[in-house]
Amino acid sequence: MLFIAIIILLVNRVIWLDLKEGNSFSICLIKGSITLCLGISISLFLLNSLYSINLIKLWQQEFDKSIEHTVFLYRQLGWPKAELDRALVILRLLLIDLIWGWVVVLAISASSFFYLVQKKIFPNLVGSKLKIKGFKYWQIPYSMIWLWLAGMFFIVIGQWQTGVYTIIGKNIVFVLTIFYLLIGIAIIFFYLEKKKLANYFKFVVIFSLVFFPALIFLVSALGILDTWINWRKLRR
Repeated sequence: MLFIAIIILLVNRVIWLDLKEGNSFSICLIKGSITLCLGISISLFLLNSLYSINLIKLWQQEFDKSIEHTVFLYRQLGWPKAELDRALVILRLLLIDLIWGWVVVLAISASSFFYLVQKKIFPNLVGSKLKIKGFKYWQIPYSMIWLWLAGMFFIVIGQWQTGVYTIIGKNIVFVLTIFYLLIGIAIIFFYLEKKKLANYFKFVVIFSLVFFPALIFLVSALGILDTWINWRKLRR
């Protein structure tokens, strides 16, 4: 708990200083996220070094125990083995292989939250007076596509090389795909508003993504293609 409190205080301090200097939301977000990720990494290292507590390993062990118990129950109920194996692969990918990707996503989400809270608490700071672009205008820097492609390259290389190539690639692609998914949604919202369609359609979009996961890949692809096609003509 002490480590968590210190990390939160550090992130808030970094964001407060950026707001004081008048930095943009993007800069605050990047610095806050890096601080949080470093804080978590250092905390895990200290726990492992000082107390021989490896939280990542403990999490994997608990995951395996829970999965064994769950699989046993579903087999007793007559669940097809092929479907169980497929579900296990997906669960292991999301909860084990992508754990560092989730840390990055958590860091970015937490930094965004802290930023918005501090803008409300300290409205007189220079950075607090800067407006954040509306969601429908969100973009990702063009250079990020190269990082996404590098992640895909690592995944491909991992098919022939042993080591951490695949894990690194999966985490990079996972984090950036979430960003591109948000950009894809922003593009859809942009054209919904441009056509003056009711907000009801926005809920339909979110509802469809939640209950029809296959659409996530299509919307993410829309965000990725925005790098070159520039759907909203925002990039000059």
